[in-house]
Amino acid sequence: MGEEYSDYEKKVHDAIFENSQNEYSDEIKKLNRLFANEIKISSKLKSKDEFIEEFDKVKIFKKSNTKVIYMNKVLIGAAAAVILLVGGYFGFASSKQEVQVSNQNELKAKVVFVIGDVKVKNNLNDAGTKPEVGVLLSKNQILITGEKGTADLQFSNNSTLRIRPNSEISIKNLLEQDGKLTEEVNLKKGSAIANINKQKQTDNFNIVTPTVIAGVRGTRFLIIVDPDKNKDEVTKVSVLDGSVGITKHKDEVPLSTEPIVIIDGKESAQEISRGGDFKKSSLTTPDKDIIEGKDSIDSEDSNSSLSNETEGSLFKKYGRLEILSLDGGAKITGVITSMNDAEFTVHTVKGFVKVDRKKVISHDSKQLK
Repeated sequence: MGEEYSDYEKKVHDAIFENSQNEYSDEIKKLNRLFANEIKISSKLKSKDEFIEEFDKVKIFKKSNTKVIYMNKVLIGAAAAVILLVGGYFGFASSKQEVQVSNQNELKAKVVFVIGDVKVKNNLNDAGTKPEVGVLLSKNQILITGEKGTADLQFSNNSTLRIRPNSEISIKNLLEQDGKLTEEVNLKKGSAIANINKQKQTDNFNIVTPTVIAGVRGTRFLIIVDPDKNKDEVTKVSVLDGSVGITKHKDEVPLSTEPIVIIDGKESAQEISRGGDFKKSSLTTPDKDIIEGKDSIDSEDSNSSLSNETEGSLFKKYGRLEILSLDGGAKITGVITSMNDAEFTVHTVKGFVKVDRKKVISHDSKQLK
């Protein structure tokens, strides 16, 4: 470019045509997204064609060596002017636009199982209500389970999180932006079992406790806050398969770019004290049973073919009845009490039974008369 262009125009040119990084690069990217309709703006702005039509009528003159240089609409004057005009709008409305973009890509977590004392709150001062199966939870909502309360949440890629008794979680972030999933929940106290489907390299599923961030990618694990009932809120993670990366944080901001410890399958790790180092050990049988959902089944004597349950007593106990229609025409009536990738555990009038998930062709609720 000749000396007839100002430093500002040269930088605009380089950012647009040379993909150079300078102080105007971000504004150029915003304009590209705007004109590609990637950002939906509530206020009225000129379209790309309207901008071009307007600047087609504008002649910008520059004097250099007594020569007059005319810059066409497709050259830098129009682009620079557009940046000046629209840049002000982005500065004025950036926070509003960010909210709108987040809302457009905000995901939900679905409640797929509820039993016992479970409440959903919009804030800590809210009295809360018991969620029904199918209810969608969004950012900042809080789910609290009582002494005998359990709830399962299902996320966008069919990953599930079982919230165990005496626990409190909140939805921190559920976003999909530019094809990238970011799913985060806060586990303030209690315990949860995660069954996370294999994710893309760019996706993130995190469980944030008071002391650490547990980052997962395709794994089954148990996470407990304050496992020893200490005054300090320490965290314990037990992994059945896959791996979990543990990162310390301060006010939910990671203190390091890499995890401080990686917990692999068949391993457990527990904080020695709040914010302290982790001590690794082998996965214990009780923790393995919890992750696989066997602990609650064993307590109900699932191996017994004798049962005093009726459909009415099951409905009273769980608040619902379900009908699973299987490939081949068979039907099972009862309540799904746990699940994993391969099977459902169903409490029926004859006791607890295992059902191959691949054989289930439909799942409906049953109304008692």
